[in-house]
Amino acid sequence: MILEYLLKTYNSSLLKIDQFTNRKNWKVELTLIIPFIVLFFSFPSYEYMFDESMTNWKHLLEQAAHPFSQSNYAPDTHQSKMTFRLFGPVLMRVFHLNIISITILQMLAGTLMVYFFIKATLSITNNKVATVLLTFAFACTSICTSPFTDILGYLDGFALFFLIIPFAFTNPIFIFLGVFLAGWVDERGLIATSLIFIWTAFIQKDKKIINTIAVVLAWISYFFIRIMIAWKYNLTTHTGGINFSNQLNNAPLGIWTGLEGFWVIILLSVLILCKTRKKIIATFFASSIGIIMLVALSVVDITRSMIYLFPAIFISLIVIKNVETEKNLIHIATVVLLLCVLFPQLSAGGYNFVNWQYPFPIQMLRYLTQ
Repeated sequence: MILEYLLKTYNSSLLKIDQFTNRKNWKVELTLIIPFIVLFFSFPSYEYMFDESMTNWKHLLEQAAHPFSQSNYAPDTHQSKMTFRLFGPVLMRVFHLNIISITILQMLAGTLMVYFFIKATLSITNNKVATVLLTFAFACTSICTSPFTDILGYLDGFALFFLIIPFAFTNPIFIFLGVFLAGWVDERGLIATSLIFIWTAFIQKDKKIINTIAVVLAWISYFFIRIMIAWKYNLTTHTGGINFSNQLNNAPLGIWTGLEGFWVIILLSVLILCKTRKKIIATFFASSIGIIMLVALSVVDITRSMIYLFPAIFISLIVIKNVETEKNLIHIATVVLLLCVLFPQLSAGGYNFVNWQYPFPIQMLRYLTQ
């Protein structure tokens, strides 16, 4: 009886989703719904943004005033790694942005990222219902929440926004800019562009050669400019605090919280690639994922680093789409959604640090009882 009720509810929900996607502007409507879902399930303590202990913001403001000055922070601090993460500081300097305005701009980038996620997912799956299910799942991950809940001034939301551009557009100029700019937000963004190379070189059907050239040119441009800046201004970036063994205790939770339910489609796609004997793609894909995971597990903020794996979602989707029926695709999307919804919004780091991003009702209760 219970099973029949659940099945009936499930089918009814799919029907309602199908009806929703028949609306003219459903993609825009869905995009605008997602930020509210994100903030309901993960509402940050915005008041801490202006706390004196938030040294990231202090350093960003200092870097915006003097973008090419070497910082004097300890080698094992986050601030000492920001020497070449110039996108945020330069943006703040050029447009005279403060903490509030850069935060709002990152939220806007996050909203556009959601729209591009819908656009890319629909283009790959050609299934509106599966796209909606996966978008709701995406809203429950640290990937999607990052641009809306960043009160520490990491600005990862901008890097994630740039990384999704090559999957939403086939224009080589857009692909070049997405790859090039991601690296200037965070070096982890540059490493993640290896997945974009796999996409353009092995997966994408249109403009394969020119788009792959765009990726390579973006890499060359990034390293050339970085080397020139380092030489002219005598800049270095510290690598203190990088230690793989220190984070092993939190490795399982850190790996899971990076993609949550989307690990299902990642693992399925690798299995499919191996089973269909596409060894070259499987090797490159698994190697790229392995490198990003190794980097994530070598630093303190594991979950925050693991979210840079998210371009793998699109590669995995197209691999699964090529062998599965639409019905099975919807079922897989449902499993991904359930796993993402049922798992709380946690982030892991270091040896034993685990943080729960409070949902809005609990956050309000906390404020009322203070």
